[in-house]
Amino acid sequence: MKKGRCLGLVGGLGVGATIHYYQKLASAHEAQGRTMDIVIAHAETARVFEYVKACDPGGLAEYLNGFLRRLKAAGAEVGVVPAVTPLYCVRELVATSPLSLISMIDPLAAELASREHGGLRSSGPAIRSNRDSSGCWSMWSLFAPGQTKWT
Repeated sequence: MKKGRCLGLVGGLGVGATIHYYQKLASAHEAQGRTMDIVIAHAETARVFEYVKACDPGGLAEYLNGFLRRLKAAGAEVGVVPAVTPLYCVRELVATSPLSLISMIDPLAAELASREHGGLRSSGPAIRSNRDSSGCWSMWSLFAPGQTKWT
């Protein structure tokens, strides 16, 4: 079996989701004849929400970077934070992360573009984040081109 790169996964932001990702990653590695190499650190959902409520994307990025630094020290070559709420600090996190980060948005956007989902058409959905002038997160939404509200 071929060994894959070591993945550092920041889990705990939905324990069930972490288990789901772990199982899917293990299955995909096995199907490809690869040995999985993964390290997982557990972040606290409540802490993430505290940073969002405080309108502190820099603080959230630093909180998550603490886990990414630990994962790198444990041998991770690339990192992933597979949860939606941490996208609140995606600009700050990407700019300061000690690891290259895998985007969860790119494959989601590609999948949605390949088929219809309710009011979303395959002609290229977009994910928008809106912060007010103080940096507070006012909305995350997924829209089809030309769509201004949920259908």
